[in-house]
Amino acid sequence: MYIHDEEMVMKKFSIYQITDQKNLKNPELGFNVCTFMYGVGSAVTSELIADWYQEGLYELVAFIDAKDLDDMYRVGNIGPAEQITRVGNPHSLSVGDIIVDEDDEIYVVAPVGFEKLNVEETV
Repeated sequence: MYIHDEEMVMKKFSIYQITDQKNLKNPELGFNVCTFMYGVGSAVTSELIADWYQEGLYELVAFIDAKDLDDMYRVGNIGPAEQITRVGNPHSLSVGDIIVDEDDEIYVVAPVGFEKLNVEETV
């Protein structure tokens, strides 16, 4: 089997997490929630995640160099650490975390894969 050596093109992904989730609420349901609940039932929706992002509740915690979203998720959970630049105190990548790629496309980590978020530009 012949493997062609190609230069791997790495992209930089910005990682955003809510580091203090004790006061997160779903305003329609009136009870506390956490980002890990995204995609499970209706307590945390993509609209709510986008609202929290626009409100500034998510903090930039790291940059990850990876070839694509799947590779970025792997690096964010098992390394190698050389591909992670920490600017905060990140936990491993989890459901509800926000990823921004080099093209300013915004994704949320879903229970399976990633979902693109529709975030309005704020002025």
